[in-house]
Amino acid sequence: ETYETDRPLLFDAITSGETIGLIPVRFDDGESYRAEPLPDVADDSDPVAEEVIEREDRGDPTPRPETMDAPIDPDVLESVLAEADGDIAEADVIGILEAVETHDLVGTGDHVAGVPPLSVDERAICLLPEDVWTERLNSELEAEAVGVDTDALSFARDIHDRQARILIDAAETTEYQGVVDEYALVVTDARDTTQWNVAEPGMNR
Repeated sequence: ETYETDRPLLFDAITSGETIGLIPVRFDDGESYRAEPLPDVADDSDPVAEEVIEREDRGDPTPRPETMDAPIDPDVLESVLAEADGDIAEADVIGILEAVETHDLVGTGDHVAGVPPLSVDERAICLLPEDVWTERLNSELEAEAVGVDTDALSFARDIHDRQARILIDAAETTEYQGVVDEYALVVTDARDTTQWNVAEPGMNR
């Protein structure tokens, strides 16, 4: 449909979220505007406007490192993924990282080492059995309807390991020297570790 320059149209503005649209109402001479129907499209349907509004309403669903709901620094995630030999879906890795935290799959009660979990920078570092990602977290993630790709799971484990080691170094403690290599390191949001008892590991399960 073409715009007739000698018959100006008057518009009404509508908004949806941050989207602003203009709806033609009538011509300058007072005649009501009637849109010519698009082929194979219902009279009350505006596919362009509907798509814009739908996208605005649902937001951008793509997980991003800087907004993920997990106790992992974005630069740590990106540095580990940058070392991948092949393609790895960042969204799959972030999905696993977020699910471990939001579904509370790991907590200080799962800590099994003879030293207490370490609280650093509002995060807690837990030392779990070395095979915890494949033997327990894999099935627990699937039980929460989280898609688990083997490569993504492996990268999630490596990301937690690197993040934990960075935090341990920042704490400037020697308590974990010679210990961390024997366990899987998992970082969670900080919880009260003062009452943790080395004689009672695995209390979360």
